[in-house]
Amino acid sequence: PRTRRLFVLLPLLIFLGLAGLFLSQLLSGRDVSEVPSALIGLPAPQTSLPPLEGSNLPGLYSKTFAGKVTLVNVFASWCA
Repeated sequence: PRTRRLFVLLPLLIFLGLAGLFLSQLLSGRDVSEVPSALIGLPAPQTSLPPLEGSNLPGLYSKTFAGKVTLVNVFASWCA
């Protein structure tokens, strides 16, 4: 009976602990709209990716995007 009670109470205690942690972070008063990063304000690294062989798509070069706000979505086959 003691181990059975432990199996019932342990998930409940873990849940309550995590809920308390999340609630304390939520109520901490920090500005969550700003994500701190060491890269803010620094220029993007120079990129030179030639086009793939047999592809009609152009390559990717930093000079193409100079002075423009650009989002480059990079993913791999295991991300799907």
